[in-house]
Amino acid sequence: MLFPNKGNSQSQEIQQLILNIEKLAQFKQILSDMKKGYEILSGGYKVAKDMSQGNFTLHKTFLDALMQVSPVVRNYKRVGDIANF
Repeated sequence: MLFPNKGNSQSQEIQQLILNIEKLAQFKQILSDMKKGYEILSGGYKVAKDMSQGNFTLHKTFLDALMQVSPVVRNYKRVGDIANF
């Protein structure tokens, strides 16, 4: 009488173990998909950041060049007079 119940409980444990293995495989796939999504998102963010940083650097260089005094103006004789006026 004890052996049929023991065989039945082992069968249920084996079935549960098989289900747990399948769940583990599904969780591994979900984790892999999440990692791929994170890498795509991270890569896209880096590209956008690099582009905006490049754009900022370009504008900064342009504005810095505008702030420099032209050699023609700097060497003009009347600059001192104009500044004093």
